[in-house]
Amino acid sequence: MDKRNPKYTANLSIQKVEHFANDRSTIHVSHVTSNERAKTVGIFWDLQNCCVPKGKSVLELVEKIRKTFIPEDSEFELKTFACVCDTKKESQMTIKDLNSGTVSILHVDADAKNAADEKIKGLMDEFVKDAPTGSKVVLISSDVNFSDKLSHFKNKCKLQVALVHEEKANPALLQHATQTFRWEDLTHDLSDRSGYLDTSDPILIIDGYKISSSSDKEKIKLELEILTQPWKGKVQPVGNKFTIVSLDDKNNLESAKNTINGKTVLGQIINVALLEESCYKTAVEKQINANKQGVSETKLSKNERKGSAKRDTQTNLLDIASESASVCTTLVREGCAKKGAQPIPSTVENAVRGFGLFWDFESCSVQPGQISITLQTILHRFCLAEFRLIENLCVCDVRQQPDLILKEMADCQLKTVHSIENPSDTMKNCLLDFNAQCGVGTKVVVISGKPEELRLTDMKHNKKVYIVLIHNIENPTICLDLFATQHLMLSELFQPSD
Repeated sequence: MDKRNPKYTANLSIQKVEHFANDRSTIHVSHVTSNERAKTVGIFWDLQNCCVPKGKSVLELVEKIRKTFIPEDSEFELKTFACVCDTKKESQMTIKDLNSGTVSILHVDADAKNAADEKIKGLMDEFVKDAPTGSKVVLISSDVNFSDKLSHFKNKCKLQVALVHEEKANPALLQHATQTFRWEDLTHDLSDRSGYLDTSDPILIIDGYKISSSSDKEKIKLELEILTQPWKGKVQPVGNKFTIVSLDDKNNLESAKNTINGKTVLGQIINVALLEESCYKTAVEKQINANKQGVSETKLSKNERKGSAKRDTQTNLLDIASESASVCTTLVREGCAKKGAQPIPSTVENAVRGFGLFWDFESCSVQPGQISITLQTILHRFCLAEFRLIENLCVCDVRQQPDLILKEMADCQLKTVHSIENPSDTMKNCLLDFNAQCGVGTKVVVISGKPEELRLTDMKHNKKVYIVLIHNIENPTICLDLFATQHLMLSELFQPSD
C-alpha cells in the first residue's frame, strides 16, 4: 500500500478496524457505510469554454481552483482533476503548465461536434460511479448541454454540484448547481504568466547570425544571455532568422541596443533593433500573437491549404482500418458486458474482477491501422468472461501524433491522456488511481517500453493484481518477472496463445 497516495486510502476505506485497549490482539471488523467513507471531489474543466485569460498564469489559476474547492481544513479529498481540450490548438505553454500543475489533460478534436462535452460527461460518470454520498462534482463550463447531467448528480445521486461559469451562462444550467462561481471572479486578479510577451513590452530583435547545426541555437542563446545580462535580458527561443530578447525596463532599450549592436556571436556580427525598426517586425508580431493564442496564423493558413489533400491521402488508410476499428469499438464500448458482468460494486468483498488497459504510446507505439487490431487482440486474449473492462487509456504527447493515429484512438474509444515531458510519470499516476479502485484479482494489461518507471511491483505484490506486460524491449537488462505476472513482446501478441 502506498501511504503517500491519499486516493489509495480514501478508496479502500470500506472497512473499519477497532482496537480495544485491554486486548490489542483482538480485532473487530465492521463494514463502513457509504456515508462514512471519505467524500471526494472531481474537477472537470472544459478549457475551450472557460479558457485561461491571455498571458495569465495557468499554474496560479490551477492552485486557485484547488484551494477554492478543497480548502486545507476540508473534509473532501481530490480524486480527479481533468481538463479536456484540443491540445493541438492550445498554447504549448498552457499545456506545459497544466502538466506541471498535475492536471490530467485529455485530448479531443475541437472540430468534432460536442466532442469535449461527451468526453467530460463520460469522465463525470466514471467519478460518480464510485463517489460516496455527499461527494462533490465541480464543472468548469458554461455549456447548457450539461444541464441534464448536473440535475441527475444533484437530485438522483445526492451529490454536491459546484458550477464555475462565465457571466452570461444560461439560467437553465445554473439552476441545477448547489453552488455557482463566476469564472471572471477566479481569473480577474491572476498574475502574468512567466515568459509571457506582448508587442508593447520592451523587446529587442537580434538577427545577422546563421544556423549551421542543431547545437548552434543553444550556443547562440547562451552568448546572448551573457551579452544582455546587465539589462536583465530574457532570451526567447532562438529562431532561424531572428531572436527576441525582452528587457525588464523600457528605459534600457536604447542603451542595450547601442551596446550590443555589432557584437560577435558565434563568430558572426549581429544586428540589434527595436521592434518598430526591425525588418522582421511583421514576423515578430505574428510570433508573439501566436504564442498568446496557441496556433500561428501561418500554420493555420498552411493547414487550411493542405487540409483537403491531407484528408484525401488519409481516406484510403482509414478505410483499411475501419473494419477492425469497428469491431474493437464495439468490444470497448460494451466493456465485455456481453459476458454478463455487473456494475462495479463499492465494497471490496463483492468487487467484480476488473480489467484495465494502460498504454504508454511514447515508449511502445504501433503504426496507423494497428491500434484497433492490437486492442481487439488484447481483449479477446486477456479479458475473459469473469472480467469487466473498466479502464482503457493511452498516454502520449498528442501534439507529436499524426491525425490518423488520434482518429483511430478516438474510434476505438481509447481515452487519450496528454503528457509532454514525462509520460511514464503520467502513466504511473493513472495506474495508481486505477489500483486504488480495484479489488484483489484485478487484471491489468500494461503496454510500455519502460516498466521499471511505473511501480508495477507494488501493484503485483501488495494488491495481488495480475499484470500482463506487453513491451518492445529486445534484450532486457532488467528482470521483467519483477514487474509482471506475465510478459511478452508486442510482436508476440499476434502469435497463437498456448
